[in-house]
Amino acid sequence: MGVGEKSKTKLSGGCGTTMAELILVIFNIVFLLCGAVVLSFGIIALVDPDLMITLLDWIPGFSDVQYLVDIAALVLNNAIILTVIGSVILLLSFLGGCGACKANKCMLTVYWIVILLGLLFELAIVMWAAIETDKIQTKVADNMFSALTTNFDPVYIDGNQVILSNKPEAAAWETLQFDHSCCGAHDYMDYQLFPWNSTFTISDTTYINVSVPPSCCMQFSQNKIANNTADFVNLTECLSPSNNNTNSTMYRNTQGCYVTMLTDVTKNSFITTIIIAGLIAIEVIAIMLAFYMQMQINKVAPAKNKPRKQAANVPPADYD
Repeated sequence: MGVGEKSKTKLSGGCGTTMAELILVIFNIVFLLCGAVVLSFGIIALVDPDLMITLLDWIPGFSDVQYLVDIAALVLNNAIILTVIGSVILLLSFLGGCGACKANKCMLTVYWIVILLGLLFELAIVMWAAIETDKIQTKVADNMFSALTTNFDPVYIDGNQVILSNKPEAAAWETLQFDHSCCGAHDYMDYQLFPWNSTFTISDTTYINVSVPPSCCMQFSQNKIANNTADFVNLTECLSPSNNNTNSTMYRNTQGCYVTMLTDVTKNSFITTIIIAGLIAIEVIAIMLAFYMQMQINKVAPAKNKPRKQAANVPPADYD
């Protein structure tokens, strides 16, 4: 060993300590990569929002969902938060990885304490979300309604052909209503709360100021995009202005699209629960391993710092 070099602290614990060190290093390499991705998203959103939206468009299905809930705006508005979170994850992964490799008590202590605080914060958010479920759902539904009033344009009927709008944002809403047999964000009454092109001509009959678009009308085979007016149970009665005064629900899908989307999300709630439980389990394991290594360092430290025994004074031999 060269002059001035400092050797790594040799820990007790044998294979257990070695495995703890290895697992911590692997965990923190993964954390490092995740932190780099989050930090990159935050920096790109701050520096070049257009590039951020382009990158998000690569996500399958993002374009359709984007018109229903403005995810891009959510990311851009929270760019600073993403940057901070990414930086914290990078710092933590450095502390955990280096602390494990170098058996550094200070690094490991800071590492597991910060992760513990983060875990408590995550649990607090989960509890808050469980308590405030109704408010959260109302907020999401209101955001969907805002997107509907901004982007909606009804299908075009040419003779017997039903043609989706050439505007992607409008086509996304029409497709959603056809595929999920729903109407509006909250319910079918949403279409009476904002102006839209509510005039249609079907079989030489013009319907003016109808209360719902054709994509809200019932079909013989539900949950599919209509291609022809013959696909509807009774399109003329659904669009008939006589139904406007009574708010008749005959031949109309009345349930809001938010409810149907929430139902779909609920079907996959088991997967979401498994993912959240997995993340919490990883954090708990990381805390336990870092704490275990800290304890092993504490066992070694007293032995290293223990003063050596002084040799007993032996009287000189008498050769006389």
